[in-house]
Amino acid sequence: MPMPRMLFAAAIMGCFGSAALAHAEAMPADCSAGEIADQPLMLRQPGEVDQPMLAARIVGGGTITVSSEDGEEEETYQILRLELTDRTPSGVFDTVSEISASLLVEPGQSLANRTFRKFPVPEDASEFDGQEKLGDELVFQGWSVKIPVSDGEYGDYAVNVNHVFYDASVRLEFGPQDGDRLPGKIHLCVPGGQESPFDRPPNTQVEITGSFTATVE
Repeated sequence: MPMPRMLFAAAIMGCFGSAALAHAEAMPADCSAGEIADQPLMLRQPGEVDQPMLAARIVGGGTITVSSEDGEEEETYQILRLELTDRTPSGVFDTVSEISASLLVEPGQSLANRTFRKFPVPEDASEFDGQEKLGDELVFQGWSVKIPVSDGEYGDYAVNVNHVFYDASVRLEFGPQDGDRLPGKIHLCVPGGQESPFDRPPNTQVEITGSFTATVE
C-alpha cells in the first residue's frame, strides 16, 4: 500500500531534518567559545547540503626560529598542521575540499589533550590582541578553507579563503593520543561578505563543526 503523501514527507523530514535545520540556524559570532557539537565532522554553507569531512591527518609544517631583539638568544618552535578533507586524495592533482589549521608547539610536544582558540578580530584591532602566544609568536598560526568547483578542473575553487586576508574564529580541541591516532573536535567559522585585494572566489559564510580522528604522520 503506498505511503500517504503527508506521511512520506514527514519521513523524509525525519531523515534530513537535522541537516535542513543546520542551514536555518545562524552561525555564531564567536566560534572559539562554547561546546563543540559531538557529531560527525561537517562543512556547512548557506543553501548547500552539509558535506561530511571524512579524512584527517596531522603533518609536520617545519619549524620557526625567533631571535631576541639583541640577537643574542634564539627560540625554535615546531609547526604542526591539521588537514581535514572530504576524502583521501588519490594523488597530487586530485582536488578535494580541505580545511587546515597550523599550530605552534614547543619542540617535541604533541597536540594531545590541548585546546587551541583563535578569537574573532574586533574592528580596528590586531589579530595579535588576546591570542595565546609562545614567546612573541601566535600559537594559532593560520587556517585555510578550499572548496573545489563541482565538476571543475584542477585548481578551480568555489571558495578559497585563508588567514592572510580573511577573519575567522576557531575552537580546536584534542583528546589523548593512541599510537598514531589523535581524536579531536573543531568549530571553525568564516563570516561571509569579507573582501580581499585579490578578488578570490566568492567568500561566502563557511562553518566547519564536529569530531574527527586524525592520523599523526
